[in-house]
Amino acid sequence: MTVLPKNPDHRSSHLQQDLHFSAHRRYDGSYPIQSRTDRYPSSGILRQDILKLTALLLFILFAALLLIDLSTLYSGRAKIGKLSARIESLSSNNALLQQDLILAMDHPVLRRANMDEEGEETVITLTAALP
Repeated sequence: MTVLPKNPDHRSSHLQQDLHFSAHRRYDGSYPIQSRTDRYPSSGILRQDILKLTALLLFILFAALLLIDLSTLYSGRAKIGKLSARIESLSSNNALLQQDLILAMDHPVLRRANMDEEGEETVITLTAALP
């Protein structure tokens, strides 16, 4: 009868020997060659990144120009409102001055000067006071 030693690892001796040799190969100073990774991304990825960055910058520029245009429109609207109010004020003052001129032309001195056209010239200066 042959007594076999008990294997505590429950692995076959062939498998244990392979593991032992692979460990030797790993730790004897040499190492397996791994696939080389580049430090720089490939040109395709770099181009995509540049395109994305360019698109982002163009979008930011477009948004900034749009905001500037909108602020210009709103400030122009405010200026137009102020100018419209001034024009309305000038037209009302003009109407008041025309009424004052009509009343002044009905003054008795002016009527007499218009009737007496004997060669004398009458100069009348009108001054208007704005309210």
